[in-house]
Amino acid sequence: MKAVYITIGTNSNQRALTPTLGVLTKPDIVLKGEHDQWKRIAKIQAHTLKHGWHITCQSSAEELLQNPSWNEIRKVEKEFFREDPWNTLYKNRLGAPNHVSALSSSVLSGMIKKGRASMFPI
Repeated sequence: MKAVYITIGTNSNQRALTPTLGVLTKPDIVLKGEHDQWKRIAKIQAHTLKHGWHITCQSSAEELLQNPSWNEIRKVEKEFFREDPWNTLYKNRLGAPNHVSALSSSVLSGMIKKGRASMFPI
């Protein structure tokens, strides 16, 4: 969880200084005893971000060697989040499709309205 501390600038209330949507990845390798910390972040009880947090479960390099389809990868991810302790979290915050939807509908549209969206230089 060190990355959380490195990537987020916070004010004295521990709120992110910029409108950010956080992503936690690889929940399948979280050690027993660390789930509570992830759950607190996902439930916006710690490391508060304006647009909250999403958790995605990405395929391992070994799994990708089997050349699975996008649908197969998402099915595995969906099944993973049906298990405890992840099934106790907000369903709309779990999985890559929900993350992509949040980015495209709320965050990016808000940035465009405010004139803050721009192309990143290569």
